[in-house]
Amino acid sequence: MTRAAKNNRRHAIGISFSLIECRCGAMRVRAVACPDCGHGADWFEVDVETQRRGRVTALCAEALDRALTTQQDTTGDGSAARQLDEFYVLAELPAEFLGAMQDLERPGPGNPDALEAACSAIGQVARRLADKPRLRPWIRTDNVARTSANAVVDMARKFLAAFSAPTPLLAQRHADAAQKSLDEVSKHVAELNLLRARWEAIEAADDVGNWMAEALVDAGKVRGTTGFVDLDAAGRDLYSRITGRAPGHGAGLGLLVTDVFSQYVGNEDAFHRAIASADQFLRNHGAEFRDALARQTVADELRNGLLLMADQVHLTNAAIAASLNDRQAVRSALDLVHTVFEGPGRRMVALLLDLDGAVRFEESLPADGAATIKKARDRTDIGAVTYGFDAALRIAEAHQTYELHDDHVLLRMRKKGSPEGQIVRVSFDDLLDRVLASIECINAIALVVQIHALENGIDLIGAEVLAALGVGPAQLGAALLRTSGYSNVAFDGQYVQLTGSKLTAAAVSVISLALPQDSIARVELMTAAGPIQYEIDIGLMRENASLQDGLDKEIHFQRVLSHVQVDGAPGWPLPSMQRWVVGRALLAVRSRESPREQFRTIMRELRQLLNFAKDQELVVAEEVRELMRYLRLTFEGRTSELDYEVFDRLGAFLADDIPAELPFAYELGDS
Repeated sequence: MTRAAKNNRRHAIGISFSLIECRCGAMRVRAVACPDCGHGADWFEVDVETQRRGRVTALCAEALDRALTTQQDTTGDGSAARQLDEFYVLAELPAEFLGAMQDLERPGPGNPDALEAACSAIGQVARRLADKPRLRPWIRTDNVARTSANAVVDMARKFLAAFSAPTPLLAQRHADAAQKSLDEVSKHVAELNLLRARWEAIEAADDVGNWMAEALVDAGKVRGTTGFVDLDAAGRDLYSRITGRAPGHGAGLGLLVTDVFSQYVGNEDAFHRAIASADQFLRNHGAEFRDALARQTVADELRNGLLLMADQVHLTNAAIAASLNDRQAVRSALDLVHTVFEGPGRRMVALLLDLDGAVRFEESLPADGAATIKKARDRTDIGAVTYGFDAALRIAEAHQTYELHDDHVLLRMRKKGSPEGQIVRVSFDDLLDRVLASIECINAIALVVQIHALENGIDLIGAEVLAALGVGPAQLGAALLRTSGYSNVAFDGQYVQLTGSKLTAAAVSVISLALPQDSIARVELMTAAGPIQYEIDIGLMRENASLQDGLDKEIHFQRVLSHVQVDGAPGWPLPSMQRWVVGRALLAVRSRESPREQFRTIMRELRQLLNFAKDQELVVAEEVRELMRYLRLTFEGRTSELDYEVFDRLGAFLADDIPAELPFAYELGDS
């Protein structure tokens, strides 16, 4: 007996072989040549069970092959309900197949119908997924589903080979290969289940803001990051891989959100190609781009275009959710395509053409937008960034030249020499693909333009655009905190609640950006040991976030800490602050490779620490002054005047009984 799935306890399949004694005295499988002496089987030998299993597997293999070669009608497969149902079926096929095979392992005629049906179902799903057109929003999910289905087909073939093997050795070899295939199936099905869960979350999201928050959290999970700083770094690394150029700090978050959009509901390859083309074009026209942004009309109109799209995205989402029938949903989708085209689309393209001298941005605003975009589509350098600007859909909405039918839309296009025009039939699935392509395309251009604008000190996607999408400071802050590992995040005015192990400086920075400048944040952190109450001055946190890394920022952060209350008590008492001053002063002296050559730098840092200590009325100020005198005398060679005890007195401020734990975790360089 051998086990055809020895590591799968739920579906362990046992098959038996009849053994007889050979003339040489060794035991061999009935109807099979002796492995020891090579003597063949006698003509009258028959292994009934092996023959039975061979007949069963032949029927099943034929059913599998027949299903794989039979073309199917995939019309209308694009609906979410149909897709999710198919994913459920695919995920259950391995268990259905193995269960049917397990029922046939016992000797006897058995009923191969269940196994044959399982093989047919496997082939049908695999063929249907292979025949389906690659349309948004299912491109990535279909790719994973196809890979999963192909793996199930491979698994089925290998288990059938093991089940029909004439010897235990061959059966075990096929079984080992089948088990490896089954392990691969499990991985692919697990990935498919994650995608299915994400789709269910997207369907449950009640507005664009919630979807974007979910996308940001999901981006963190996909990349294994535990905080928004790491998430931004991951996004910047992705941008570098796409374009060959590392963007500025803060650019990564925007890319990851839009990249998650392209992964789940778009075409990731087309999206990345558009980003690469747009970035290369702006790099080639860096000086012209800076000059264009200096023209107030350009910056204002780019912001206006993005705001128009944000408003329309929000309105479209609400309209489709409230639509009573397909006609209203289609009208809302066409409205969105038209706005994408006439809002940010034509403005972004006009900007690119302006940089190259092909058009003047200001003159293109009242001109025909279709003509402007056509000029870009005809070019090899920026044609890749306009793939989502569908003229047929824009014209259909603008001129109301479309008819809605049961499962498709008829678009009436103008055609030279034909007064009645040209009729274009677009299925609902294809319509959705084109709508999503338009959003995906403008996301790519807007992202690159925004990144290059930020690198030139100009923000084109401000709070107004985010607010139009339903993503206010509190919603964005909650999403960022969730990517940092916090849960149960809630903002209510200046009150913030969250659950986690500790409050970090990075989290406090996020909270400070999500609340009004002049407020005192009242934060309740729920830990395993119970709640901790914080009061934090938001204005001071905002000031600290704007400072460059260095001693000035570190000193300012001490001022931030001095205003923190933890459960009603000072979160950073004066003894702790004095300990920090001493430690930082000694670090300034001892961290220099050549204190004599860097004397001016060391003395400047000590002067900053002295002024801070005096401002805070710290008693350690006098000892910092004495340390400066010690260094000056050493530099001048007046060793006889040195006060060597200054280091002992400074050391007294580093006593172990002085609290050294910060009210929230902070590392140098956090911002």
